[in-house]
Amino acid sequence: MWRFAGISPPAVNIVCLVANESDQSLMLQLCRRNHWGVVFPESRAESERALHELKPQIMLFDRDLAGQDWREFVAGFAAATSGVC
Repeated sequence: MWRFAGISPPAVNIVCLVANESDQSLMLQLCRRNHWGVVFPESRAESERALHELKPQIMLFDRDLAGQDWREFVAGFAAATSGVC
């Protein structure tokens, strides 16, 4: 799922947890234009796996997906990384 067959990995990897297809499309266009890697996990568990496997430089989350505890959701990911925004 995270392999880059025959090419070097992108300089910037982004994990983007958003539910809206138009948001995903916008991010995909932006990432393609800048030659960045992007994955769109469908759950918190997939996001955690991507965090550990890809070691992304950027993580984007739609706070509506995390519900009222979105601050804890983001804090948990921030605590598990070193330097991811």
